[in-house]
Amino acid sequence: MADLYNTALDMFRSQGCAYVDKHPPFYLCSVGAHMFNLANKNHRILFEHGLVMDTRMHIFFVAPPGFSKTFWLRKMLDPKYGLIAGGPFKTGFEQYMTEAGWTGSIVPVNGGWIESPGVAYDYRSGIVGVEEFSALVTAMRQKHSAALDTALLASLDSGMVRKRLRGGKICYETNVTLWAATQPARFDLSSGMGRRFMFILFLPSSRDTELIKQARRRGKYVEPPDSSLYVYRAELKEKFYKLDNLKQIVFLPEVYQLFDELQILHFEEALAERLLIGYHVMKEDIGKELYIRVDPEAKRLVQLAFMWRDQIRRGTELAQVISILREHNGKMPLEQLREKLLDYGMDYVKSTNLIYMLCRDQVLRLRDGEVMLR
Repeated sequence: MADLYNTALDMFRSQGCAYVDKHPPFYLCSVGAHMFNLANKNHRILFEHGLVMDTRMHIFFVAPPGFSKTFWLRKMLDPKYGLIAGGPFKTGFEQYMTEAGWTGSIVPVNGGWIESPGVAYDYRSGIVGVEEFSALVTAMRQKHSAALDTALLASLDSGMVRKRLRGGKICYETNVTLWAATQPARFDLSSGMGRRFMFILFLPSSRDTELIKQARRRGKYVEPPDSSLYVYRAELKEKFYKLDNLKQIVFLPEVYQLFDELQILHFEEALAERLLIGYHVMKEDIGKELYIRVDPEAKRLVQLAFMWRDQIRRGTELAQVISILREHNGKMPLEQLREKLLDYGMDYVKSTNLIYMLCRDQVLRLRDGEVMLR
């Protein structure tokens, strides 16, 4: 059976895409984890404490405006040219989403009430990309997601949605996988929402900006690979149906040795497990048993994912400022720094407040109109 992991990456490289080894691998692993989750729910293959394990790997891509967030969603999900569109499960792309739009609501009609299904129900066995999901960003900025609809939280975790409203009750089970994106912000990964996402972080340097500019030019006139897409989707369907024959999945001891080496927290190990499940589903032949091991690529992905997670935990806005200053030998005029931050979607008021806050926290020093790293 085809290695759908490397086949996809080779296809993206042939189309002139940038950073093929950094961003799309996580979407591919999410596809594999999603397919296994559907098989697991149907055939009860993998358990945890007497419960069938949910292996969906939701993704949150954090990057400034114009730096690949929408690009990779379209490369994977575009109805005509997306890699997995027209595959064995429903896929879709939404530009904006609210909590009610996600979980559903009950609305008044002609003096009565009718149920209005949400995206989580419409795509209950599929993958959906959302370009702007403001409720998620708000939730992950809070230590406790008190203001968050618990039905949204449950839809991404157990999949059991229970929501009682004035007009009645919404009740269903969903296995939707969510791919979302946002601009850099302060996230609290200990919150309920933060623990449910695998993060992709891209804080571009000047070199990254130049590389993406050249890649965009290189990709001009590259036609859609219609025949390759047809073959890939057919092989994806074949692999999906082969998962019905899977009887057992086994994590080898080397997996948990790696987790211990990286000091992954116990409540985040599930994310790493799902990443590895998805990777091996996409890469390996599917028989009656699937062994989860650590090859060099699997190790690289886990290391990269948790390096990004640590950076997000420290603060993506802070990391962006430090990255810019390091490119300029650790210091630059305040006005120049603020102009640079404009390129990454941060207006003057926000960048000024951030810089002064970092100075108060003794991360930066401001002297004679020049900002310096301490």
